Amino acid sequence: MTKQIIIKLNYKKFKPLLDDLITMCPAHSKSELVGLCVYLTWQHCNNEIKELDCLTMFEYLCKIKDITKEKALIDFLQEYNHKIRK
Repeated sequence: MTKQIIIKLNYKKFKPLLDDLITMCPAHSKSELVGLCVYLTWQHCNNEIKELDCLTMFEYLCKIKDITKEKALIDFLQEYNHKIRK
């Protein structure tokens, strides 16, 4: 599955990102790494943290940056597009 995603999206641009992530993550395979990244993203956007007044990490970051969720998503997409164009 991971190889299909890498090839489809652009092998040269995404392989270095996966290689960096695999050194930081306890995954046994690139496929497992992709699953962990998907779960981490889901958790970041959906898991309410009691110590942050029941905000998700995404909501908390928007709050401390004083930006809307929409602005945060636009900024993320712009950064993503810039990164994959290198």
